[in-house]
Amino acid sequence: GCGQTREFQITTIPNDATIDVNGKTIGNGSARVKMAFTEERPANVVTVIRDGFYDVIKNVTFAEPESHLLINLEPLKRPLEIHVRPPIDATIQLDGKIVGKGPIFKCDYAFALDANNQPLVQTVRVEAPNFAPAEARIDWENSPEIVLMSLAPLQKDITIRTNLPGARIFDVD
Repeated sequence: GCGQTREFQITTIPNDATIDVNGKTIGNGSARVKMAFTEERPANVVTVIRDGFYDVIKNVTFAEPESHLLINLEPLKRPLEIHVRPPIDATIQLDGKIVGKGPIFKCDYAFALDANNQPLVQTVRVEAPNFAPAEARIDWENSPEIVLMSLAPLQKDITIRTNLPGARIFDVD
């Protein structure tokens, strides 16, 4: 049957994602496209993909209220658990940003990507009073789902002298 056409501007975040309309690639990051709508095809399928991000699939109809479609991709996430040993109330950081406190931290974590869409190695740092900080490097491919972080108590060498001959010294906690 008879149909209608309408022009759309499609913009993606990140700005280098691939834009497909009805299975045909029309551009990366930004594209202007005329879409045809008929009884047989009342909607056009816009698919936006990029490595390291969840795909977005959007059915666009003639009645779409906006002619500018801004499609924001969400980064891929994976479960991440950080366990502190001994189980104390520690501050947990990922790449210098405090993400939690406690002996256990759980989240679905989005690893940052480099210019080639490869996940970056990131640093977990755990700190607690009276303990030396602990650090570990994690990445998307090689890190376990549970990262164990062991804190060692701070230690200090001391010297005790006495002027009393034969004095005994005891270590008392």
